[in-house]
Amino acid sequence: MPVPIAIGRGMVILLASYPRSGNTWFRILANALFGIKTADRYLPEGTLSEDKAKRSVELLAGQCPQSEVEAGHGVGFLKTHEMADEKDHRPAICLIRDGRDAYTSFAHLAMTSPGSPNIDFPTQLRGLVESTDVFGGWSRNVESWLGRKAPTVFLRYEDMLANPEKCLRETMAALGVEPPATNHKPPEFAELKKIMPDFFRKGRAGSWRDEMTPEIEDLFWVHHGATMIRLGYAR
Repeated sequence: MPVPIAIGRGMVILLASYPRSGNTWFRILANALFGIKTADRYLPEGTLSEDKAKRSVELLAGQCPQSEVEAGHGVGFLKTHEMADEKDHRPAICLIRDGRDAYTSFAHLAMTSPGSPNIDFPTQLRGLVESTDVFGGWSRNVESWLGRKAPTVFLRYEDMLANPEKCLRETMAALGVEPPATNHKPPEFAELKKIMPDFFRKGRAGSWRDEMTPEIEDLFWVHHGATMIRLGYAR
């Protein structure tokens, strides 16, 4: 049984995921429900974005400088999309989402990013499915965390959709962290979508069926099928 670690004693938990697997949403839930601060390893110096919409989301996620989380002032989450580093022995929560949904959502976000190439959606999606350039690709990224020796707990995006607070409590408890009781309610997905519609697009499982062609799904299974089967996702 894990030894409980009270909020306030100092603990950095890596919050890992391939992009578009619920990382920002998890951090919003953790802050709204339990008041847990979070940091984004891709914004190590600053606290909040200058963009008004992004800043609103960061505030909801309890965003603070990475140095503050790493200084050990209470339990904090450190967001990362990188593959697991065996030299980093900090405990981790790894969020896992059906790779077809993750890639479909990521392709849409990539097309709205500043400086993105002028290509159509199927081309963007195919490129992500075939490439290992972006955080190692979905399956290599997930497998790196599955093989990690340091304490690592896995949480499915689909389960988090069904019961967010229960999933967060159980996942944190598996690392020995017991968050406080709360009556707070996190923002609804519709509220988040109003703030950043390109970022909070659908927030549901299985939306790939509406947008991934059979040809690209076949290609996806060629590249990522072994990991999908290992995780119990059906074709």
